Formats: sequence, structure tokens, C-alpha cells
Amino acid sequence: MKQFLYIICLLLVTNQLAAQKQHFDLVSYTAPKGWKKEVSKEAVIFSINETKKKSWAVIKLVRSNPTEGDIDTDFLSAWTFLSATPFGIAESPVTTEIIEGGGWKIKSGSGKFRFKNADAFTTVTTMSGFGVAFSIQFNSNSEQYVPVLTAFIETMEVDEVKITIADNIPPPVKTDDPPAKSSGFTFTNTNFDDGWTSTAMEDWAEVTKGNIRVLIHYPNKEADAYQSVLKDGDLKAWNVLVSPRYSNLRNFEWKSIQSWQSISFMEGELTENSTGKNVHVVLFKMHYSNGNGRYMEFVTNSKGEYEQAFGAYHSTSYGWEVPADMQWRNKFAVSANDLIGKWGTDNYASLTYYYVNTGADAGTSTTATTNEFTFISASNYQSEHNGASGMVGNIKFSSQTYKGTFTTTNWDITMTNRFQGKPEKFSCQFEAVKGGRILVLTDRQGTVFNLGKIK
Repeated sequence: MKQFLYIICLLLVTNQLAAQKQHFDLVSYTAPKGWKKEVSKEAVIFSINETKKKSWAVIKLVRSNPTEGDIDTDFLSAWTFLSATPFGIAESPVTTEIIEGGGWKIKSGSGKFRFKNADAFTTVTTMSGFGVAFSIQFNSNSEQYVPVLTAFIETMEVDEVKITIADNIPPPVKTDDPPAKSSGFTFTNTNFDDGWTSTAMEDWAEVTKGNIRVLIHYPNKEADAYQSVLKDGDLKAWNVLVSPRYSNLRNFEWKSIQSWQSISFMEGELTENSTGKNVHVVLFKMHYSNGNGRYMEFVTNSKGEYEQAFGAYHSTSYGWEVPADMQWRNKFAVSANDLIGKWGTDNYASLTYYYVNTGADAGTSTTATTNEFTFISASNYQSEHNGASGMVGNIKFSSQTYKGTFTTTNWDITMTNRFQGKPEKFSCQFEAVKGGRILVLTDRQGTVFNLGKIK
């Protein structure tokens, strides 16, 4: 089959996108026109089936995961998981040379298989760098769709992945659980319909139901510092987040799973310093590579109580939705007075192309955007959106300012005088972090703005 004309070598920054882009995990992109779209937690899939031509194709952008150490291993893991095992391909893939640029390494491989008694082919392209790896899979029975894949990859932009190496961890200090702290925000509790209640605490969002407590730990420099060995990072997190508040550890087990999307799982019996009560503790994390994965501490009276509520441990990397979804309960309503001030984020992107046949530089494009929302009062706003994009040497600039009024109903904000003078409705929520909140706005196109308080 034909190889791609070029491959991405330098990817993106931050977690905001141009309005016309869609976003999944680390990647923003422009969807192929006329193709069916399906989204799950693991992947976004585009497909087309032209019955008259008896031709079909599927593009699958898979959620990223921590790197397994090098591009060859990352690619082989992706190839085995995405193509070789599902399609029963025994032969080794035909691979391209590894291409490097901007801190990323890229490798692509392809192979043939039979689908509905007809020949088909599959290609997996894996990109590895900054402690993460992700892949794009392309399956088809016709090469006519390869240009669509090429155009799709050309539109891709990838969020910056920042790796922080922590200083040496000081010895644990035994402290009691901190009380809920007055944050200055209107809503510090959220009552969910299924009986769970979230409370914004000083170092975590605490979710409770009956005797069960789930501590959604806020980002922590020491606990979240990148480690190439999963076990090292997990034990470090246990030492930083769990150990200082307990004593008399018994029956400790580290049972994490290094995989396409790694699972951190540790459990043991402990005694709470604050109450003297014996409890069962599970420290869990789903490693979402966009940086949103959080360590969560599940505190129950017994191992059986944990398993009844969240399911028993299993050694596969899938099927963890019940405990993993607790993370999204760090969610608090928004009032108009909470918004007063300036909130913003920025984004820089650089994209370099190389010709596969020669390895020659095919040019570099860049994209930079800033988005600021200023809530002047409890009813008036102004937002500024600035951008610069294009091939180096031919950069085009854009700027847009909106002014108007707004109203909020806890989970929604409606702003007047937006694009073409029309009102626009955003879903909104706060995510609690240490010392403040992140304002999360999502527009009707699905563009997500994660905004920090500037002033």
C-alpha cells in the first residue's frame, strides 16, 4: 500500500483549541467531512461505508497512555492491541523508519488481514514523547481513503505535555485530616442524584456516601512527578498522599497495571491517626495522559465493602469505569459573583512535516491562541480571543473581542452578543484545586476552556 506523504513530527501545547477544532484527549483536529463519528472514553472513531463501491474505511484516534519506555515498545504494544490481536495478524508489520522531532518519536507500521471474505489492510502510527504515547489506526479495503487520513493528520494539534521532576521527598509527617476550608466561593458542596456528596476540602475534594469516603487528591508536585517506572511513581504517591495520615500498615499490596492506559492500584489495612479507626484504603489512578488523571483514595470499613461498591480488582487494564468515574465528582456549581475577575488560558502549536521518501523538511506551521474571559460585574463580561496561524513565513493573525451581559444558572452561562451578535450558551462548572478553582466552560461545539484565575 502507499505510504503517507508526510508524518507529524512536532506536536502541541496546552489544552485550548481554535473554535473550529474538535478535541479528544491530547489532540485537537478537524473531522473528515461526511464520515460517521463515534466517541468513547478510549477513542474517537470516524468511519465511512460506501455500499455501491463496496469500500469502507475507519480512522481511530486512541486515547494516550504513559510511555512504556521507548518508541519501539510503544509501537509494538499499540500494534498488538489495536491490529494484530483483533484481526488475527501473525506476520510482523511492515514499518517505517523512526522519525524524531520536537521531543517526539514516530513510528508507523502496516499489515494485511481478511474482513468479510475480502482483503483489507491496517496501519498504526504511534507517537511517543514527554512520558506519553498515543496512536492513530487506519483500516480499509481501499487506498482511495488514504488522502482523507493524510488530511486528518495534517489538521492535528497536540496539547503540551509538561513533565516535572520532583525534589527528594521529605520523610512523612503524621497529621490529621484537614477540615473543610472557607474558599470564598458560593458552592463548596455538590449533592448528586445517586446519593453521593462532594465537598471541597483544602487538599482534596471529598466524596461521601454512607460509610464510604473517596478523596480526589488535587494535583501534587511530588506525587504526580513523572516516573519512568510505574511502581516507583505509585509508591511515591502512597508515601506522599496516604502515609502521613495513617499508621500500622498491614497487608499492603501494589497491584498496578502497566498497559495501553495504565492503572495504579494499591491497597492495605491502616489505622487512621485522627480517629484511631481501622480502615481499608485503596489508592487508585486512571492514567489519562492529558494530565487530568488524579490519585483517588478510597476509604472503607473493609475490603469487601470497597469491592461491593466499586468492583473487585482484576488484572486487565479495562473495566475500571466505576472507580475511575469518581474523579469527575470534583464538580461544583458556579454563581455570578464567583466569576468576577479575569480568567484565561493560552495555547501554542508547532507542526513540522517531513517527506517519508527523502526525510527532507516539508515545512512548519504554527498556531497560537489566547482566550480571556473578564467578568466585569455579576452581569457584564468581555472576552478576547487572539490567534496566529499558518506556515512559517506566512503567518496570519486574528483577533476577536466580545462585550455584553451574561446570566448563570449554576451549571450554565448564557452570554449575549457573541458570534454575529447572537447569544451563546456554555455549560460551566468549577473544579476545586488547592487554593482556588478552575473554571471549565464548554461551548455548543464541544470546545472546552479550562480557565485559571488571572486576577
